[in-house]
Amino acid sequence: MQNALWDSLPAELANRVTLMVRDRVYEQGVSSVATLQMLAKVRQLNHSFADCMQPLRYLMCPHNSPYHAKSFVKGVILAAWDQIIRDAPLLTSFYSSLYTTVYTGCTLKSPWNETERYYHALASQLKELVRNGTVAPTKIEEVTWLLLFLNHVFKYLDRYYVKRMSYPKLALSLKHWYNEAAGLPTLAPPYQSHDF
Repeated sequence: MQNALWDSLPAELANRVTLMVRDRVYEQGVSSVATLQMLAKVRQLNHSFADCMQPLRYLMCPHNSPYHAKSFVKGVILAAWDQIIRDAPLLTSFYSSLYTTVYTGCTLKSPWNETERYYHALASQLKELVRNGTVAPTKIEEVTWLLLFLNHVFKYLDRYYVKRMSYPKLALSLKHWYNEAAGLPTLAPPYQSHDF
């Protein structure tokens, strides 16, 4: 009965409700238990909700999961792309929760430290999502905003990991990975270690 009511809503109204719920989750941040519980309930309502909440599902992968870095990075890229498509304002609380998650992951003691896994996941997930067309910018401004957003969220990687490994700054690596995946002329990779 409950699903029948949601299925009977006009598509535009169902989409607006879905976006409103998702924006509410973005406002609350992506790390609270209450948010995780609400997300699980909302995803069961209908396919529209489940599809819209997919980036959040990736973002909510716990730190103690072996898939956290890959899942979290994919969620950040998908959430950023969704913001670009909708031309939606970036909520400070959402950005802060993403940055805090990266900071926490990078400052954990071994073997739970996620720094290297975040770096490698950024390369592989960005390439994969661009190659398969999930992230398909049509304007240079969209590419610039996406790469700038990713650079800001993962800026903590530049502080220690990138310096320690003598990699180029994260902004240059992101541009290289994007251009490589999109089939655009790339900057010569300064290090072989970028070929993930």
